Amino acid sequence: MTDENKHTQKLFSEFTPATAAAWEERARKDLRDTPLEQLTWHTYEGINIKPYYTKEDIQQLPATKQKPGNYPFLRGTKTDANTWLNIQEINVSGDSITAIDKAADALSRGADGIHFILPQPEPKTLPITSRKFPACLCL
Repeated sequence: MTDENKHTQKLFSEFTPATAAAWEERARKDLRDTPLEQLTWHTYEGINIKPYYTKEDIQQLPATKQKPGNYPFLRGTKTDANTWLNIQEINVSGDSITAIDKAADALSRGADGIHFILPQPEPKTLPITSRKFPACLCL
């Protein structure tokens, strides 16, 4: 079960909480008195998405009263840490060397892996990929 009390570090503690009224006042000023209602997005499915939400907007949602792993699993069944990976998708077209350079750049910037989208693999690029990424599984 998730123990929310063990995460005591508060993010963005240097900022003071803003009330909905204060946020609306500032938004109206910044938007030069444009009604905030005009910023509501109306989807094709008939869902209205407001330009911002507050804690009060979600208090009545059933998911806020549930913890991950608790029935009826509104927040999923997983109770341990997430094991998400940041995988960069790169389309390879024409010059595959450019795609390989983009992949190297993405990995140097923190990507956990690369997903190359190949229209048709070119045999000549596999040795270059293997040299640039020694742990690469090249198919």
